[in-house]
Amino acid sequence: MNKKTFLVMRSCMELGGIETYLGRMIDWLKGNEYRIIFIALDGITYADCFRKTLFDGIVEVKIINIHNPNWIKNLDISFEAGEDVLAYSFSLYQFAMLEKIKLKYKSNKFHNFYWVPNYHGRRVFSEEEYPMFFQRFMQRYFGKVLGAMDANNNIIYVNKSHRDALISHYGYSSTCNENQVITVVQPIKPYDYKIAMNRVERNRFNIITVTRFVFPQKAYLIGLIKSYGVLKRKYPQLELTIVGYGEGESQVIKAIDKLDREYRKDIHMVGKVDYAELEEYFNRANLNIGLATTISDGAINGLISLPVRHHSYECEGYGYLPGCIEYVVSDAPGTPIEHYIEEVLNMSDTDYLALARQSYDTYADIDVDYEWTKTMQNQNNHTKSVLSKVFIKLVQFRYLLSGIADKIRRMI
Repeated sequence: MNKKTFLVMRSCMELGGIETYLGRMIDWLKGNEYRIIFIALDGITYADCFRKTLFDGIVEVKIINIHNPNWIKNLDISFEAGEDVLAYSFSLYQFAMLEKIKLKYKSNKFHNFYWVPNYHGRRVFSEEEYPMFFQRFMQRYFGKVLGAMDANNNIIYVNKSHRDALISHYGYSSTCNENQVITVVQPIKPYDYKIAMNRVERNRFNIITVTRFVFPQKAYLIGLIKSYGVLKRKYPQLELTIVGYGEGESQVIKAIDKLDREYRKDIHMVGKVDYAELEEYFNRANLNIGLATTISDGAINGLISLPVRHHSYECEGYGYLPGCIEYVVSDAPGTPIEHYIEEVLNMSDTDYLALARQSYDTYADIDVDYEWTKTMQNQNNHTKSVLSKVFIKLVQFRYLLSGIADKIRRMI
């Protein structure tokens, strides 16, 4: 099988789960001599760590203004004969633009994928941006488009909750196979017994959470702050470290300000931290609480890591790894997080160390080279199949209108 070129289209490379996944993937691809093409939408912002990853002379960065109807003519990529391309997008509209690129470079095989980024909101349910009276029609239309994409293996669902949300909302039948589910791939490091023994003392019990302040998607943070305040009365050794940033920062500060002044002193707001530098914060923590990639980030550093509920202002957990791994991304009701925090605080040293090792082993056994190689071998069922040209034109028109609207807003 030919080695594939990896092409990805992105409008943001700030710190986040998808961005971290891509950064690690690109680093691995470089080490294995794959070609990497990064299509950056005009106006994109980068965290410093990703800027270093992308602008090192190895990655081919192409900046396009997707609101310009001539963007496809201006896009200049030189492909060799027979060069296969694996391409990722993270919105339905950007997937349509990948299809436009595929039509331009017909002599090459393109395996285009739409990575579903969430299971709530207009980022996934595109009809929500249309007038209310028109949404039902657009929902049916998008359902037909997604059903055709699923049948052609054009969709990466990441986990069951993403898949179930789409097929329930749009009503299409899914033929999802194992290649449409991504395995979290982490750089593996040796288990550090010295750090584990430092953590087990729990004289100062530091809870860490790493998240963007995007609500209600990651509103568990508001619930966690409230839970910390409740438990702090009983356990004065509690500390809470919040690594994160985002537009909802005022809500975070408001939740903290509701706590007693003495309790607030032991909450540490860290701000943005590059994913490569998270290790030092995890090493000073006793318990990791969060969701998605932050669970694997903490676990691979030998830290007990508890996944919690998405899209809830109450912080509800699901238990310990590996038993709760299917809930790393879930909005199913869980158990109030106070239960698990108290359990970890009061368990024996032996049980604490055993759970920490179990968290680590959940991800340490993953064969990184195998998983990335398998990812690069993902294929669409029919490479000649392309989305309806009517849909592609609709998306082009939508981008053209949004570009005009942006110009008007800037003028006003």
